[in-house]
Amino acid sequence: MKWVPSNLTTDNKILEVGCGTGLFGYWLNRHGYKDYVGVDIRPELIDIAKQHVSLDYRVMDGRNLDFEDKSFDFVGIINTFFNNPERNYEAETFLDEAIRVSRRWIEFDTAYARDGWGAPTFGQVREWLEQRGIEDNLIVEERLTGNHRIWIVKL
Repeated sequence: MKWVPSNLTTDNKILEVGCGTGLFGYWLNRHGYKDYVGVDIRPELIDIAKQHVSLDYRVMDGRNLDFEDKSFDFVGIINTFFNNPERNYEAETFLDEAIRVSRRWIEFDTAYARDGWGAPTFGQVREWLEQRGIEDNLIVEERLTGNHRIWIVKL
């Protein structure tokens, strides 16, 4: 998958924040990635995720992750910044938590605000990365469809 860093190996520890029903974890598991944790704030989605595959799924708020600093190689936040309009003002908190618990890479996606959704703009994301001193570490910024972009940052 082009959205996973090319040197991510199946023995790396992966955290997905906002895992929903666990489809990304399911895909990773089918491709040999076993050290995966998926978290989501909605218990009903975690219940569905646990039906797919035997992975570590937990109910947890991505703004306050219950993990040690630098405990994952890769942290992904997919479809979280723009699928939760009521929480998009807290996107920076999600980003800070991902940076805190990751030792190698973070990945997230964004879309322009539209239809009343308050997703962070590309300019905001670049500013956030600059404020954290990691803007030069951006290794992927790819347009997926329309205004939807994927970002991967090496820490």
